Amino acid sequence: APPAALHQALSFWTRLHGVLSLELAGHFTGMGFDPAQLFTAELDALLTP
Repeated sequence: APPAALHQALSFWTRLHGVLSLELAGHFTGMGFDPAQLFTAELDALLTP
């Protein structure tokens, strides 16, 4: 695969996996924000060229 595609795939996996892992482990509890909005923002940032 081209390096750009590998970079995009790795970035996609690590960022979304990180947000989901933190949410599932309860690290966002008590922070006063909606983790779903963070996930959506990360997804939008990854899909925007």
